[in-house]
Amino acid sequence: MSTFTQTTSRDAEWIRHVGTARVRTSRISLTRRGRFVFFGVPVLSAVVVVAVALMMFLVPGTAQAGTESAASTTQSIVVGSGDTLWDIARDVDSSADVRVTMDKINDLNDLGSGQVTPGQRLIVPIISE
Repeated sequence: MSTFTQTTSRDAEWIRHVGTARVRTSRISLTRRGRFVFFGVPVLSAVVVVAVALMMFLVPGTAQAGTESAASTTQSIVVGSGDTLWDIARDVDSSADVRVTMDKINDLNDLGSGQVTPGQRLIVPIISE
């Protein structure tokens, strides 16, 4: 038993037409708004990013800790033989708590420990009385 499908001339004509039909290619045309979205927005974004990066790296940072200049409220001393940070802090401000003055000296000189060595130059605060 075999199955046979009979095609009509109309079906054959349609099959021939489909086989020779061209594939339509459409050309996309962008409007002004479309060109702006695809080209303008990325360009504007890149310009903004570059401008922000330049400002971050080229403009110097201006930060002030207080109203007084650090140069006018500090002085430089040289540690003598037998001097300790406690002695130096007591000599700098005898009326204040020595530990507070030691903390100020530590902060000014970025000392990791309270150790000082003879000949070392330290920046100490000037206390006006």
